Amino acid sequence: MAKSRLTVVDILLFLLIMFQVNFFDLISLPSIWSSLNSNVNKYAILIVSIAIWFLSLIPSNPENPLKKQYVSQFNVSTGFFCIILVVVWLGSSLTYTQTILTTFQNMYWYFVFPFLYFGLKNYLIEDNHFVEFDRIIVLSGIIVSVLYLLYSKNILTLHPNAVIDIQNLSSGKAQYGFSRFQAPSDFLFFVSFYLSATALVGIKRFNVKYVIQQALLIANLFFVGQVRVYFAISILLFMFVLFMKFVNKFKKIKIILILLGMFAGLALILLMIKKLNFFGGGTRQASSIVRSEEISYYLSHAFDNSLFGLGFADINNYYYLIRGFSPTYQAPVFYLEDVGVFGFLSIFGALGVLYLIIFLNEIIRIVKYNENGIVVPIIIMTYLATYFTLIPLNASRITLMPFYLIIITILSRGKNSEKNFISPKL
Repeated sequence: MAKSRLTVVDILLFLLIMFQVNFFDLISLPSIWSSLNSNVNKYAILIVSIAIWFLSLIPSNPENPLKKQYVSQFNVSTGFFCIILVVVWLGSSLTYTQTILTTFQNMYWYFVFPFLYFGLKNYLIEDNHFVEFDRIIVLSGIIVSVLYLLYSKNILTLHPNAVIDIQNLSSGKAQYGFSRFQAPSDFLFFVSFYLSATALVGIKRFNVKYVIQQALLIANLFFVGQVRVYFAISILLFMFVLFMKFVNKFKKIKIILILLGMFAGLALILLMIKKLNFFGGGTRQASSIVRSEEISYYLSHAFDNSLFGLGFADINNYYYLIRGFSPTYQAPVFYLEDVGVFGFLSIFGALGVLYLIIFLNEIIRIVKYNENGIVVPIIIMTYLATYFTLIPLNASRITLMPFYLIIITILSRGKNSEKNFISPKL
């Protein structure tokens, strides 16, 4: 592994991850802390993101032209997102007769994405910096996974503030003797996704350590988080890694094995859909019905204000507009976070459609010119699959969005290409 040394950005990255996994909720801190960084308040993360962006403005050594070409792959869509964010911010203030500050309090976390992306995209492309990033996220992911596995089984006692998913806990949702704690799932899925993606392109070593790490992460997603989409994608990607490692040992019949693997993979996907009740049935049926109601409701508001939809209405004054009304539960129980890209469109409307078109065009270009064959398209498809049920830009997930995009950029280059600036295996 390449030698590396900690920088100010590495320290800020570590602090950012600690905020993301709610690490400081395990410590007894003054109550004001929850207003700075909780599962829904991300002011501390925004402050750190801005600090990282400011550091990126400090002039450094001249960049390699090839490097500049490859780190700008999502510049246009992210820059456009900044523009529509400001437009919808000001438009919402006028539409709902709210002060600019009130509106900002209902959408400030969206700024984490552009600040963090533009602050890190050049930094993480360097091999030594990426090594530190790898160490920070993988070690943090494993520690959090183990802590919550033990906590969920009542083997370990944590500070009461760690009980973030109080509604899940009080409703008695348990699986195989594990209490449900959903809050760490976004980060743990990201780490599992990262491990699989880097192993597929040869950056990460495939060994016993790797298998144990994935087992701990996937076990947490299944037993503790109980998140069907995250679990299904993680286990399928992990099995795809195993399959590709097996196929590469039989190069003479590689095509035949890949074809057989495609049929086996499809059968496995159908089996998981059935076993995990993705489309209703059993205890999940009511949830599936409500989700279909949510999609219909939120899409009906996607073009309320010409350029944008619901925008950033203050929930204190527009509670029923934001929460809707469920005929199933006879109550306002809709959540934008439950319906993925449909919730995003209901907020940003026509401007959101334009952003997605630009974003998908960049994705297509990456797939077309990537140097790792079928691997990168599969990695990207599995990532985009989460968009149908989870908004990647909501308060609890937006910190991870820049990381996904930067990692996809890195993985699109061949491991032996001069364009690949990540030389060491991790």
